[in-house]
Amino acid sequence: MIKRITRALMFIIIIVIGAICLLDILIPDRPIIIGNISYDEISYIYNGELKFTDETGKEESNFHLVIPVPIDFWGLQIPFLKKFVSQGFTNTFWSLNGESLGLLFSTDYPAARFPALLTADNKLLTCPTEDGPNTNYIYPIQVVNDNNILINLAENDSEKLVIYNMETCDTEKIFYQGTKIHTFSLSSKFWLAVNEEVDGDLMLNVYDNTQNLVLSINAPDYYEFITWSKDGEKLLYRISNGINDDYIYIYDFATGETTKIAQNVYKASFSPNGKQLVVYTTNGLFIMDLNTLQRRYLTNGINPDWRP
Repeated sequence: MIKRITRALMFIIIIVIGAICLLDILIPDRPIIIGNISYDEISYIYNGELKFTDETGKEESNFHLVIPVPIDFWGLQIPFLKKFVSQGFTNTFWSLNGESLGLLFSTDYPAARFPALLTADNKLLTCPTEDGPNTNYIYPIQVVNDNNILINLAENDSEKLVIYNMETCDTEKIFYQGTKIHTFSLSSKFWLAVNEEVDGDLMLNVYDNTQNLVLSINAPDYYEFITWSKDGEKLLYRISNGINDDYIYIYDFATGETTKIAQNVYKASFSPNGKQLVVYTTNGLFIMDLNTLQRRYLTNGINPDWRP
């Protein structure tokens, strides 16, 4: 009898342990980092995974990010049932000081992207719940510091940019209020460049750190991306009217001059010294010299960002 009871107890213990292990798989507490974290100066996305390279094209990354997200069945999320996202990353954004890295990833919602933050102390912060932050698939985020991101939540006709705390998963404050805000970029001087609608026209407006308007470019087109040089002195942007004008331009705040740089570039980022760009084209990633405008092939990937 005692042996039967012992075997029964052992069987129950094994079942309980198995159930706990299964629940640990189905209900992971936090994102998973596989491998040793190592950064190089240029971050980018390849086949949905985060990658790094230096300006010679030598890849240095040897780790993978896995994020648990709720499974969605026709708009209904089943409690405790989640799946792992390891190849759903779409964008990468260095923080203003180059210590943290922001990411956007996709799930079952085709037009939504969810933010993640890889902090300086190697924590991966996400808030992937039904009510968690998400943005339109073409809108960026900006990493302000080791906890906070600037994000367009794509609500109420995209009227505001908010500072969102990725540690507490709460909105801290409204950073900027406008009308139909699309792409944006924050400089190291906390100047804001934003593509927004004014009196029915899409404008590229630049506000200083007290949110006074210092530049307004009225082109009746959509600004596909906006990015600052690391010193905050130059602004790079791409205008596309969907027909034939598809160029990137640089506005120099020191001289007040606008220079047309290249065509058919879908994202770009300044090098720390401001003399080069890493550019994303249909043929991969290239390093562009801003003096000669010559390009050198770097690697295959999308949406690069050069570390400050």
